[in-house]
Amino acid sequence: MCDIVNGMCICSSGLGGKYCNQTCSSGTWGPDCLKRCPSTCPSQCDTQDGACYCGSLMSSCKNGGSCKSGKCKCISGYGGPDCTTQVAPVPPSTGGTSGGVIAAAVIVSLLCACVFGLLIYVCYFKKSVEISLKSIDPRQIFNK
Repeated sequence: MCDIVNGMCICSSGLGGKYCNQTCSSGTWGPDCLKRCPSTCPSQCDTQDGACYCGSLMSSCKNGGSCKSGKCKCISGYGGPDCTTQVAPVPPSTGGTSGGVIAAAVIVSLLCACVFGLLIYVCYFKKSVEISLKSIDPRQIFNK
């Protein structure tokens, strides 16, 4: 981007030089690389935002992520080594019950209802057969 008054380039953060085509050198950051990395950084800092590099990653943690033990710990919705990859947030836990478990419980309940219904039918049929057999006098069957 150029200044419309003097024609000089206005560099984005992390770039410097007359035509903004040079990346900031080690230890500097910001537009035109005019800012110095914080003294608290164990190694270098990010040339765009001045945040300390995270471990061996040649970048700082982005999008609200924080550096813990040399690795970026990303907030919900972001992932990747430097938290720049958008990911679907993890849905809240349902207390350990998954859809598969619920489906299995429904199927078992239906099977139990079917078996129970069949037992009632069989018991009823058996009872009616027993009643029918008791009401028949075997002498009547064989004496004919």
